[in-house]
Amino acid sequence: IVKKGVNEKQQYLNMSNENLPWFVRILTTTACNAKCHYCYEKGAKIYTIDTALADKIIDRIIYALKNSNYHSLHVQWFGGEPLLNVNIISYISAKVKEFCTLNNYKFFSTIVTNGSLINDDIINLSLNEWNTLKYQITIDGMKREYEDIKKYNFDNGFEIVLNNIKKLAQNNINVSIRLNYSQDNYVSICKLIKFLKNQFGNNDKIKVYAFRIFENENNKHTQNDIKIDKIVYKCLIKNGFYDALNNFTTTIKDNCVAVRKNNMVINANGDILKCSRAINDNFSVVGNIDSLEYNTSNLDIWENNELAPECKKCKFLTICGGGCKYDKIKGNEHCPLSPKLIKFLLKQSL
Repeated sequence: IVKKGVNEKQQYLNMSNENLPWFVRILTTTACNAKCHYCYEKGAKIYTIDTALADKIIDRIIYALKNSNYHSLHVQWFGGEPLLNVNIISYISAKVKEFCTLNNYKFFSTIVTNGSLINDDIINLSLNEWNTLKYQITIDGMKREYEDIKKYNFDNGFEIVLNNIKKLAQNNINVSIRLNYSQDNYVSICKLIKFLKNQFGNNDKIKVYAFRIFENENNKHTQNDIKIDKIVYKCLIKNGFYDALNNFTTTIKDNCVAVRKNNMVINANGDILKCSRAINDNFSVVGNIDSLEYNTSNLDIWENNELAPECKKCKFLTICGGGCKYDKIKGNEHCPLSPKLIKFLLKQSL
């Protein structure tokens, strides 16, 4: 895989992120129409962006672009459920898009959603106003398990989301289906993988990958976890979802986006964060949309990309990129995978 004499680790350390776009994740609202038990935003106060706050967000994005060397902008619409606030997505997109067009910046967006609120109007907006390249939609298992986890206030959520995924792909919008699995639902996830293969076949607009939800609060892999991981990935590979393996490799320096200087998360209350996962933590707030000043002590915590001693020595550094910054700060296990699982996945890719 790596030619003899090549110092792969040094090549990684010498990499630059200068060609990446300026990345802004905007929580249009912290409200959601689902009630997933594992959601890290559980207990967060409900805020929703209005036009007054949206104008400040637009100004801040334009200021950031003007004062950087970046030539493209990636806005990711996030929540809560971002499609609960469609008007604000259109409002911000129109003004930011106009600025980017006039000043030769490339502008595109992605959307992280549960997929239940997508309709023909939203698809039209995605294509013609929001410059949407991709939707990320999570499915937690087959119908019974999925609807039990989501707890929508309407029936047939499973069928609705699958139909919406099909509509997006038919309109040439990429969809990344994320399978959240744990010890509780991995059997259903394996059934779902086979089901998705039958539903979507080799549709090149639809990618499928898996993400483990840990039962233990410190994110540590147990021997039983590894067995479950292998079962899920064998099922993905057997059904032709080889792109799932790409989720564990990186060609980007500082693979955790929170560490990068060209990244900000804007909460629906106007707070500026580095990581949306830290929405309920005091150390997460690095500024506010009302001021150009930053909380430098918090900002330094996030943007300090010094690798942990164990990461510098690790042969898998070029795969994981140093792990999760949030878990490092919290004192949790920050490596996303165990060496045993990485070796297993690499063998599957050969």
